[in-house]
Amino acid sequence: MHLVFLMPAVLLVTSAPAWSQPPQFDPDSAYANVEYLALSVGPRPIGSRGERRALRWVTQRLQSFGADSAYILPIRSARGFNTESGVAVGVFRGRSDSTIVIGGHIDSAPRQSPGANDDASGIACLVELARVWSQRARRYTLVFAAFGGEEQGLVGSSHFVEHYADIEDVRLMLQIDMAGDDSELTLFLDPVPGFGERQTQAPQWLVRDVLSLDRKLGLRWVDYPTHFFSWNSTVGLAASDHVPFLARGIPALDFTSGVNTSPIHTPRDRFDFISRNALARTGTLVHGLLTKYNEKGLPTETSAPYLLLSVLGRWVFVPRWGLVGLCALALGLGAFAFWHSRSTRLEIPQAERVRLSGSKLFLMTVGVALAAQAGEAVLQVLKGWRFPWMAPFEAYLWLAGVCALVGVWVVLQLTRTWAFSPDPYVYAKRALALLFLLTGGALAGSVRLAAYPAAALLLFSLAVLVRNGPLKLLLTVLAPWPLFRLMFMEMLPFFGRSLAAETPPGFGPSFFLTLALTALLTLWYLPAAYGFGYAAVTVAPFREAVRRFRGPIAGWVGAAALLAYGAYVFSLPAYDQRWRPTLRANAHYDLQTETPSLRLSSNEYFHDVTVAVDTLNERYRGRVLHADLEVPFRADWLQVDGRETVNPDSTVDVRWRLVTLRPWYYARLLVRADTSQLTPLSANWKYYDGAGGLSFTWMYDPPDTLEIAATLKLLSGAELIREVTAAYPEWPLPAQITAPYADVTRRTTVTYRDTLKLPWTQTTRKD
Repeated sequence: MHLVFLMPAVLLVTSAPAWSQPPQFDPDSAYANVEYLALSVGPRPIGSRGERRALRWVTQRLQSFGADSAYILPIRSARGFNTESGVAVGVFRGRSDSTIVIGGHIDSAPRQSPGANDDASGIACLVELARVWSQRARRYTLVFAAFGGEEQGLVGSSHFVEHYADIEDVRLMLQIDMAGDDSELTLFLDPVPGFGERQTQAPQWLVRDVLSLDRKLGLRWVDYPTHFFSWNSTVGLAASDHVPFLARGIPALDFTSGVNTSPIHTPRDRFDFISRNALARTGTLVHGLLTKYNEKGLPTETSAPYLLLSVLGRWVFVPRWGLVGLCALALGLGAFAFWHSRSTRLEIPQAERVRLSGSKLFLMTVGVALAAQAGEAVLQVLKGWRFPWMAPFEAYLWLAGVCALVGVWVVLQLTRTWAFSPDPYVYAKRALALLFLLTGGALAGSVRLAAYPAAALLLFSLAVLVRNGPLKLLLTVLAPWPLFRLMFMEMLPFFGRSLAAETPPGFGPSFFLTLALTALLTLWYLPAAYGFGYAAVTVAPFREAVRRFRGPIAGWVGAAALLAYGAYVFSLPAYDQRWRPTLRANAHYDLQTETPSLRLSSNEYFHDVTVAVDTLNERYRGRVLHADLEVPFRADWLQVDGRETVNPDSTVDVRWRLVTLRPWYYARLLVRADTSQLTPLSANWKYYDGAGGLSFTWMYDPPDTLEIAATLKLLSGAELIREVTAAYPEWPLPAQITAPYADVTRRTTVTYRDTLKLPWTQTTRKD
């Protein structure tokens, strides 16, 4: 009996550690959160019903975890559009008012995208972290913020930074933007142009903590694409919701996975491609950071601007003064190398001088640039796809490299009879001048961007100055590498696919795109071409290697390599389950003329597309990019009415009403005068006053009835031209569209345009 009485106490003692174990991040719970947002809620563009529903859901979840306060911070007008959005905020008080913000964005883009990875996955991790930390003792106050409108220019986070009452207490911000892909976890730690003047970076202590924790947890998942961010910090190619915090001087960092490998910003950003393991890795990493700062506190030191660079597998912080020093040293050494090359140039009699050597190398470089694109062009014809590289992007980059090498061989054959100057100065001055110009031009953007041509300039200047032949050759070969890494940066697949999606169909846009790419490649290759020309006349072994490369053996080897690798690339599918083209089924109806039109269009060729609508049955194959369907219909879904009043002071009051008979998702009212400048004095909606007139825009699910009240100033006798555009996510008649290799989107645009003869001699008039 004695033992029986002791048994409950024994069980209590042995079980106590398990009961007191603090909760951990649960990837299954996060996975279920993604499923709800991507499947149950679906697309969530700014201002849409989906975004509002998702904001309410996050708020309710935060309330259920016991948040001290949970609410939606409203955004009445997003970026000048008449579109409401918001930020779901949950505040969990700690022992200190000092605050850490954990953020993600609730919206998705475009309208057809479920936004599973971008960014239901980030919100899913945020909600799960809120659950975990609601049950933990907190040193700091934690604020979980689901930002609306990130895809429209960081609307929600900018609004939060400007209007959150306790923003001065925020000491750190961690953003989770895309956490559901198994690829590397990219750190966004730099500011971008256009968001404030402070332009701070994430402090070094924060970055070091992330890198250290990544190693400690055994993830080895964190990556920083240095070369992409050298572009991004200068021209602003991509950003996330941490940027407004950085602009305010608050330490902030963003975690993003799947930029290159996840089909974000497309209808393919679906729940099917979400990885539990990826959610676990991101959630565990952010949870680990919160745990560290909860136990040891937040550092207070700040850090000067830097460049984070991977050197032999180790991360190195290069201070800004180091980049400035590199540029100054390169420019100075380049000037000295130019002087040295000029002072030691060969004295060649006038009659024996070879002219146009630089122009000949320029034409040869253009030939190599065209050859680099030839492989893709051939496979476009053979495979019957306009963009055969959408899925296997990296394979086509390697194909371009092989084609460029073969192109060098072909160019050398075509120029066998060309004579070139033996004077090294002819080539050195051109290479140095180009690198000077590139460095100076990049300095106008940022010293970070200028560091790449500066490094190339430094290497080539050393090549000119050293006398040792092998070292001279090594430096000449290494000199183009910094520029090549800048051009072929880490995020090139994402931007290549995005460019393909935005390229209009037709020969003209494709031709000009090819022309622009050829010019860019030529600019990037040209310093290397002049450098190799310099090496050919100064280093005898290199000259002999060029002679041998010009021979038939190199040609046969190159041809065999091109055929073998080309056959491999040919076998790869142009598209797969992640990457598919979009077939747009667009209808247009003019209310005034009652004119209908139906058009199918795509950036990619139609592949076995069938359409059955009304009595029409069509099938499309081959190099078809658009097709017009001759089918009558009516889409009189929009009503426009109202009145205009001319006041004694020659101002005009307009009271108009736009009514839709079906749910629309976009509306725009454009107002202009026929003969004079129109000046807005007041309006009950936001507008944009541009050269084309006044533009009132409502994005994503505006109210069914829009009442517009405005006072305008225009010359007596002028007439008003009113244009209304309304877009609907449906077709005006039943249709069966089958496209086994593409995603089909449907849209109907209804337009209304009239000219209003104002009652300049009357008080009012009515439509």
